[in-house]
Amino acid sequence: MAKSIVTPARFASGMTFDEYVKYAGSPENLAREAWGGYFPDGGSIPTPRKDNSAVFRERYARTRLGDQQVAAIKWLAAHPTGPQRS
Repeated sequence: MAKSIVTPARFASGMTFDEYVKYAGSPENLAREAWGGYFPDGGSIPTPRKDNSAVFRERYARTRLGDQQVAAIKWLAAHPTGPQRS
């Protein structure tokens, strides 16, 4: 089995969804160069970043788990050796 590079410490240092969306629309993030494609002779084309925070929030708000996904999570959680919080 492959070892995850996401250690508990690294996971704990990550952002929540709300923190990420706030960062995505921040002046600090929008000031960074974005990738806009490749030049025919090599190299990449710089382009300004877009503030997609409203798109992220809208898509998150309308996303729902399907019945099969809900059933699978309930099935896993019901097992004594299923997912556990540490």
